[in-house]
Amino acid sequence: WLMFTLRYTHRSAQLTRLRLALLWLVPPLMLALVATNEWHRLVWPTFTPVFTASGFRLVYGHGWLLWAYALLYVYPLLFIGSALLMRSAWSSPRLYRRQAVLIVAGALAPWIGNLFYLLDVNPWPGLDLTPLTLAASGVFLAVSVFRYHAFDITPIAREAVFNSIGDAVLVRGER
Repeated sequence: WLMFTLRYTHRSAQLTRLRLALLWLVPPLMLALVATNEWHRLVWPTFTPVFTASGFRLVYGHGWLLWAYALLYVYPLLFIGSALLMRSAWSSPRLYRRQAVLIVAGALAPWIGNLFYLLDVNPWPGLDLTPLTLAASGVFLAVSVFRYHAFDITPIAREAVFNSIGDAVLVRGER
């Protein structure tokens, strides 16, 4: 998300090799810790079986490592990326502002679903709402792409051409 927003807001120069390496260091480490959780129980210390009308489900207890990963890595990166995108949108023409707001809303939907899961405030104990809220995310992104033409290359190309021209340009409007 952070890498996307840095590129989308024309701040890719901040993605140095060192910063990219540091960003990509944590997820594989966390994946390895998840894969070896049975040995250390730092991610999910407990598994509680729950029987509901819809069937059997395991409710995972959240270990300190899962909380550290969420609060010190994932959520700060989501927040920084969203703040960069909203800041850029605020100073952009209305079309880009709408695109950015919908993209941020699309990013926030799974974030909120994940918070509900981690805080155990959903009506279905142990059900991770994050994958379900990705569907809402898809709706926001689809509206941004199809209604407001997010990721359309034409405005970016036009801006690049006009920024590179050193001479004055007259534009005649059509009636």
